[in-house]
Amino acid sequence: MSLSPNNKFHSDTDLHKTDCSELNTISRKRRHPASEWSEAIAELSREFKNTLSDWRRDLESSVKGIADNVLSIKSDLAALTQVTSEIKNDIQYLRSEQSVMKQRITELDTKYDDLAREIDDLKNSVQFLGNDQSDLSKKVGECSERMRESTNTQHTVVELVSKIDYLEQTARSCNIEICNVPERRNEDLMSLMTNIGTSIKFSIKPSDIISVKRVPHAVQNNNKPKNIVAKFTSCILRDNILSASRLHKGLNTQQCGISGTSVPIYMHEHLTLKRKKLFRDCREAARIHNYRFLWVKNGTILAREREGAKSFAIRSYQDIARIRSGSEIKQVAADPAN
Repeated sequence: MSLSPNNKFHSDTDLHKTDCSELNTISRKRRHPASEWSEAIAELSREFKNTLSDWRRDLESSVKGIADNVLSIKSDLAALTQVTSEIKNDIQYLRSEQSVMKQRITELDTKYDDLAREIDDLKNSVQFLGNDQSDLSKKVGECSERMRESTNTQHTVVELVSKIDYLEQTARSCNIEICNVPERRNEDLMSLMTNIGTSIKFSIKPSDIISVKRVPHAVQNNNKPKNIVAKFTSCILRDNILSASRLHKGLNTQQCGISGTSVPIYMHEHLTLKRKKLFRDCREAARIHNYRFLWVKNGTILAREREGAKSFAIRSYQDIARIRSGSEIKQVAADPAN
């Protein structure tokens, strides 16, 4: 192995071996005239100035654009600020409204709770009333049933009263009631009846009379003489005596042989208390409404407004109401003129 130095990197120390002509040639090539350098520098300066001018124009354009953008941004910021202010105001208003709404909701909650309690109370009351109504309905049903029974009972009572009145009147069909005859001690009523028959020119014999007596007044404090009731043997005889008394007209105590002041004597059919009261009320209604004729035949009250008018029967107070209205409710074939 050789220990000689590596010849890869070596320098030639012998400068003299270099060609001087070559050096001169190189030096001549590097030299330039002054005008070329001036022109190069001027060209470079112009290019640099143009470049700077372009940069300045670009920079100014950019700055102007930036300024415009800044102004636009400022305008937008101002508008945004106004919008933001309005939004803040709206938010403040909404907050106040929200506060009011919360308060109202709280009040509504309170009212709702109160209303719920009232509804519960009403439900309880309705339930209570429903129970009461159920009980009341039952009671009303019972009362209705009782009222129906009572109505039926009343109808039955009315019918019974009418039947009793009819039977009582039938039992009096042969009776004559004589009013306003002065009372005397130990008076002879049979002789009185005979004298009355003589006065009306109709013979009344003791055998025609079943009974004759005075009857008490319906009202205890009546100071008038007690009426005399005479019961005859037949209805025909009774009717004939009444017809004779109507034809006689003006019978009085003096004509019948009764001493003292002469007073008129009245004879009519013997009516029950119910029919007497009805007859009194009929006379009052007839007087008010100018009915000229009012009489009793066979226990029935008859009325006629004037001559030639139809006569009708009065059997109840409803018939008196019809008299007051001027209506004739029933024509009766029987007429005292016939």
